[in-house]
Amino acid sequence: MRTTLALIALLVVPAATAHAEETFHPGTLGLSFGWPIGGGDSAGATYFISSTMAAFAEVGLNWNKQSDDDTKTSQTTTMLALAGGVKLYTARTAKLYTFLMPSVMINRESVSTEAGNVETSVTNTSYGLAGDFGVEYLFTECCSLSGSVGLGVLFAGADNHDETVIATHRSVLAANFYW
Repeated sequence: MRTTLALIALLVVPAATAHAEETFHPGTLGLSFGWPIGGGDSAGATYFISSTMAAFAEVGLNWNKQSDDDTKTSQTTTMLALAGGVKLYTARTAKLYTFLMPSVMINRESVSTEAGNVETSVTNTSYGLAGDFGVEYLFTECCSLSGSVGLGVLFAGADNHDETVIATHRSVLAANFYW
C-alpha cells in the first residue's frame, strides 16, 4: 500500500526540475476529440493560461433511434452534455505528462417512446462535479494522445424523481491538437 501511495505521489507532485524548453506556452490553443468508454463522444477546446494550466470546455451530442416493427414501438434518445474546467499538468517525463482535471458539467437527456398510439416522454437534467486523473503523450509539439479516468458526483432529476450518484463518471481516450 505504501508503495502505491508513493508512486501516486511521484506522479501527482509537480516536477522539481525546470525544463529548458516547455511544450505549452500561455496562449497555446488546442482541440480535442474524445472517445469515452460508456458514453457519448465529445469535442473540446483548450486555452493555456500558463505552461502547466489550461482552461477547457467540452460538448457532447448523442442522438439514437431504435424501432421494433414486430411490436410497433420506437424509442428516441437525445442528449446534450456541456463541461468546463481546468487541466493541471503535474509532472513531465520527456514527452509524457500527467494531469489532474477538475470540472463542472451539465447534461440534458430526453427519451421519447411510441407504442401504438401512446407516446411518452421523459426529460432528465443533471449537474455534476468531477475530477479526472490522466496521462498525455506528445508525439510532436502539436499532436498528442491522452487517457484519463474520472470520479464525480452527479445530481439528476426527472419527473419528480431526484437522484444523487457518486461514481467513476467516465474513462476517455482523446486525440489532441495544439497550435
